[in-house]
Amino acid sequence: MTRHSEIPPSSVHRRMLCPGSRELESTVIEEFSNYAQEGTLAHTVAASLLEDEILPENATTEMVENAKEYVKIVRENHDEKTCSPIFVENSVSICLRSSVSDSEIVNFGTPDAFYFSGKRNILRVFDYKYGYKTVEAKMNWQMIYYAIGILQSHRAICSQAIELTIVQPRINHVSTWSISREELNSYENLLYISELTSLKENALLKVNHLCFTCKARSICPALRKATLNTLHEAELPIRNDLSSQSLSIEIQLLEHMLDLAKCRLSALEQEALSRLNAGNIVPNYTIEHTASRTMWKYNSDLTELKNYAELFDCQIEKPIEFITPLQAIKKGLPEELVDKYSERKRGEPKLKYIKNTADIFKNTID
Repeated sequence: MTRHSEIPPSSVHRRMLCPGSRELESTVIEEFSNYAQEGTLAHTVAASLLEDEILPENATTEMVENAKEYVKIVRENHDEKTCSPIFVENSVSICLRSSVSDSEIVNFGTPDAFYFSGKRNILRVFDYKYGYKTVEAKMNWQMIYYAIGILQSHRAICSQAIELTIVQPRINHVSTWSISREELNSYENLLYISELTSLKENALLKVNHLCFTCKARSICPALRKATLNTLHEAELPIRNDLSSQSLSIEIQLLEHMLDLAKCRLSALEQEALSRLNAGNIVPNYTIEHTASRTMWKYNSDLTELKNYAELFDCQIEKPIEFITPLQAIKKGLPEELVDKYSERKRGEPKLKYIKNTADIFKNTID
């Protein structure tokens, strides 16, 4: 028996933590936020540059510069003589199978870019992230999902090694994780079990740190209950003579409460905006349109503006600046040499949660 999944691999990690999110999200019509639209455009710009195509007219200078960094990383180890062509946003079919069952779960995904290196017998998969939140490639279930689908869709390729890379030029972050074909097969079995669980009727809804990314969080009964429960806890009387252990527990509890409250609040705000846009009334609230920071129009000829600026004795060009130390290391400058001429100043003290209590004394005296 074959099951067809219409939910993208990008939400697989959330389904693993909260199986019920699959069914609940299927009842919600997604409205694309400004951030989502920006991300979609950024990916279009990156794909256009990678395929040497004309850029979208509404591409910003920032998008183009970040996309160039992404393209540079994708092409860095690509040799046309020994590698396959670079597949850009090439849709692949993903069929998850169990090692103990004949059933299958079929899904589809669109990796940002990938290619096969015949010389090193390796599959390289790239994911372009335009947001500001750091994402790591290690144990990234979305990319594991993609790798499985790519190897299934290109059965003639027998790569025994897989290299998964996440590129985030906006925050100057690149993360790479290498795994073997054997390891990938073991992850496929875990994904199958997870997806099968989420396909069950009335699957469990479980609050977790990925609730922020769930489009059904405004109607999620589990999140609402957890948020109201934490607010109730906040109203309970608390002694002033806290022990260090009680202090630690209360800080952790309040941090968790804040996370839940922010998650729930952002969902309700989005729902209110949706109703206001539809012409409905939400008492005490209206829509206010904010503007992004002012930037020069991309592809604009600024020569005339520069001439005008000189009349006002105004220098609008930045002086030549050095690239950052981290960028210098990525370009090949020895790290030891960079360390000699760079520094990282100590910032303001910040409370840090430590899981291993054996490290507490060490962090106290540092």
